Amino acid sequence: TYVERDADGNVVLEEERNRATRADAALRRIRDFDPVTGLPNRRRLLNDLPSWLRHTNQQTTLLMLRLDQQETLSGTVGLVALESLMAEAAARFEQHARENWQRPARLSDTRLVHIIPGIPETARISTIANDLLTSMRLPFYVEGKELSLSASIGIALAPQDGRNAEALIAAAESACRSAHEAGGNRFHFFSSELNAMALTKLGLQSELRRAMLHGQLELHYQPIVSGANHHICGVEALVRWNHPERGILLPEMFIEEVAQLGLSEELDRMILQQSCREACEWRDRHGSEITLSVNVSTRSFQFDGFPEMVRGILRETGLEPNRLELEIVESSALIDPGRALTTLDRLRAVGVRCALDDFGTGYSSLSHLRELPVDCIKIDRSFVDNVLTNPRDAAIVAATITLAHSLGLEVVVEGIETERQMQWFIRHEADRLQGFLFSAPVSRDELHRMLASREQWLARSNDGDMQGL
Repeated sequence: TYVERDADGNVVLEEERNRATRADAALRRIRDFDPVTGLPNRRRLLNDLPSWLRHTNQQTTLLMLRLDQQETLSGTVGLVALESLMAEAAARFEQHARENWQRPARLSDTRLVHIIPGIPETARISTIANDLLTSMRLPFYVEGKELSLSASIGIALAPQDGRNAEALIAAAESACRSAHEAGGNRFHFFSSELNAMALTKLGLQSELRRAMLHGQLELHYQPIVSGANHHICGVEALVRWNHPERGILLPEMFIEEVAQLGLSEELDRMILQQSCREACEWRDRHGSEITLSVNVSTRSFQFDGFPEMVRGILRETGLEPNRLELEIVESSALIDPGRALTTLDRLRAVGVRCALDDFGTGYSSLSHLRELPVDCIKIDRSFVDNVLTNPRDAAIVAATITLAHSLGLEVVVEGIETERQMQWFIRHEADRLQGFLFSAPVSRDELHRMLASREQWLARSNDGDMQGL
């Protein structure tokens, strides 16, 4: 076989192949990628999107972004500077991509596109879009000058808004144009129903941010009584939103938005600080050393610095650690049992008590009680409703109480609403009881009044009159 060599004896054919490979790669890059942003271009997007739709079985979200001031900018800063702005916008856009998303693409001179696998919940898509809008509002710099820009985003979902690439892009384009015409700096869904839901959630989230800044979130306290004598032995701190127009809002009306905004840890800190300070007031004003129970979000519980945060708040407020009981939802404690074990050990080293909340509704077995270092379990209210009517539930709850006691754990029962329920749990030796039979959650001032008249209040309960509780 003849092989051509140069004067030094090197194979010429191999070098030619390498040059051809590099030239082919350069050609593909010119053909498939935008030279300004480095993102896939329209041709590549239209080529990849059909296969992506097949891969996700049509369950796909397409998010389109355009800078609101693009037309004005082209006549003021010039085309070269405008391309520099688009390169920066594309870099910010790409920073928000998740690992399993397609890489963003530049659809045209003025539009960038994200393809998201599946159709996340409306709230999650809204959060993604809102984060992108926030990043676009950060200052841009062109030739040393600072520019304040904003963007519009259109969102389309496959298959409901389009079953092929052209239809889906057209739907996102329509939604993007609608957002821009509405004033920009916002996102719209192609679906009017989803768009209304998203705008409602976005408005609620904006209000919630203001509520946290202006102290509209406040604490109410629900008394917990001893199963032995009905004396108040503790309270559970429960957050409420004192909305200026809608009145008192319960957590289920806003707690999901707290998580979506990434404010769970901030809210937990606020609740702990405020409730611990007020628990010290109960001690100083009324001589009361009742236990304070506080719910802990899954996010805070998984935060490595949470035990130190608790220690710092106790030191700052002066509350005795053994008067604080942290309630951990059963399912969140078992997301990562090893990590949960470490966190619970660290919290108990601080001196606080730990309770497993909503016990029986998660996916754990009773055997986990032996492994997790908790002080008590809190039986979920769903079981309370059934112990009088469902023999199987009654047997499960009775066995759970017996097992917990054999492991040295206390049992708290929430959701007691009738005297028959109360008598059943007293008969089965539940340690603490909580529910509307004794008291609804009360304001800070009402709790002070109750604690101030504690002797008379408890005397009425000892006579069998539950109305005062």
